[in-house]
Amino acid sequence: MAAKKSPIDLACTQFQDKNFENAAVLFEKIIGEEDQLPSVAAVARKYLRICKQQIALAKEAQPKDSLAYVSFLMNSGDFEKAREILANVNTSLGTKEFLLAEMAIEEDKESQAVNHLKKAIEDNKDFRGYALNSIVLAPHVNKEAFGFLQSKTNE
Repeated sequence: MAAKKSPIDLACTQFQDKNFENAAVLFEKIIGEEDQLPSVAAVARKYLRICKQQIALAKEAQPKDSLAYVSFLMNSGDFEKAREILANVNTSLGTKEFLLAEMAIEEDKESQAVNHLKKAIEDNKDFRGYALNSIVLAPHVNKEAFGFLQSKTNE
């Protein structure tokens, strides 16, 4: 049978799991205990301060209408939400089309990816090189549909 965890161990586990709100509640209980060891209360106060900072940072987190958030959603596989946010984000010429191409290829929609990528390159020729070096697109560049990436006429 496993030994029962102490309150400080439980609070630290919540902290390590990044459950800062739960950890904060537990640290506050530890600090409020009358018979608490001063050293344990001091540790709890330090961790509580960090929890409160993390909670505040989470509330101020990056805007939900940023390219960073679109990237997060794409990396999470939430392409529908990423497209929704991307539609409302101001980007440089070709960026939206390039990101749409990456999402399309991730969803095995090759023809859509090609169309978006051609538009991105039409807007900004640098996207040809980005596509050739993209982790998402690079495995597909040797396919016939992506032959336009290999031709030097795009430069």
